[in-house]
Amino acid sequence: MLEHALRNSVECGARLLGELVAPAAPVTDPAAGAELLLAPALHRPPAEEGDTAPARVAVSGLSGRDTDSIRHLAALLGAGAAVRFVESLGENAGEWVPAAGWEERLRAAGHDPAPIAAALRPLGETKADGTGVPELDGISIASLPRVGIYAPWTASMDEGWLRWTFEHVGFPFAQVRNARVRAGGLRNDFDVLILPSVAARTLKDGRREGSVFPELAGGLDPEGSIAIEEFVRAGGTLIACESACEYAIELFHLPVEDVTKGDAAKEFACPGSVLRTVPSADARAAGLPLSQAIFFSDSSAFRPKEAKKDELPRQHLALGEWQPLLHIPASQILLSGSMLSPETIAGAAAWGRIEVGEGAVHLFGFRPHYRSWSHGSFWLLFRAVLLG
Repeated sequence: MLEHALRNSVECGARLLGELVAPAAPVTDPAAGAELLLAPALHRPPAEEGDTAPARVAVSGLSGRDTDSIRHLAALLGAGAAVRFVESLGENAGEWVPAAGWEERLRAAGHDPAPIAAALRPLGETKADGTGVPELDGISIASLPRVGIYAPWTASMDEGWLRWTFEHVGFPFAQVRNARVRAGGLRNDFDVLILPSVAARTLKDGRREGSVFPELAGGLDPEGSIAIEEFVRAGGTLIACESACEYAIELFHLPVEDVTKGDAAKEFACPGSVLRTVPSADARAAGLPLSQAIFFSDSSAFRPKEAKKDELPRQHLALGEWQPLLHIPASQILLSGSMLSPETIAGAAAWGRIEVGEGAVHLFGFRPHYRSWSHGSFWLLFRAVLLG
């Protein structure tokens, strides 16, 4: 029942797809360094004599809610075709516009472009500049991020489900063990590092020496933790899921606190329920449903904290401002299941981001990939991966 409920949004999104679009006319976007896919000339109003470019152009793209689009984006970026995440285009937002010439690039990479062509749908019209380039607010992505998924030697079930999710949508990744993290230089091999839901103590200390073979003993501290800090400061993206958020908060001295912990949360309980969240106005949340369902199972939620002692770490790490991306609303939080003292988490962030040096840290208080059930929230994880 829960799986059916959480997948409804994906199935509804899939029904919106299927409109084929005619071959596109390529236009180069000098700002993004990539070509954007535009609808053919028959969708443009006729140009008046002396005009050098149409006043408006039509744009087509991939849905930002259907999980099949993740597979399509992985194929496009893997083949060298750039895409743009569109923040706003009329009533459409959070959609993905592939670069012109994508079909040829896919064929050259040995992929059939037909499934992507079938998934493209008209997004509407927008103004064009003097050269015919569409004026689109958004974020351009030129290549596939190199993703590493951390795997402790303590056999994490959540790490397995995280890998399954990436395999299911066809998104490439590498499994990263303690030895690789401790070796440092993570930016040489990765753009994104994901920590599955593993307790902070396990991440830091790992398995006790003498209880296993020497190469399997220990955790990330100290060399691995230093390497992760350097990775983010040098421009990498760290994504921490649920239990691992405590480790990230401690490592980077993040100015947030988990409201589900401590004396004030003694009466709070949510052992496994579907909760309602509300997206913020941040670009990374563009196009999300007005109410986004998440699966909350003894999970976390965050509020900013005032801590004068954090001034020195903030200067050292060049921390930015906390950016909540998904809020837990003040009322009507529970969609399915049970929860005690919902006011404990009301108004807190279920997903947030903060810049650290040249990179960023994402905190998911819940698991967007929970046991592969929550297809309706898979996209949240991949937005963090793709948009940084």
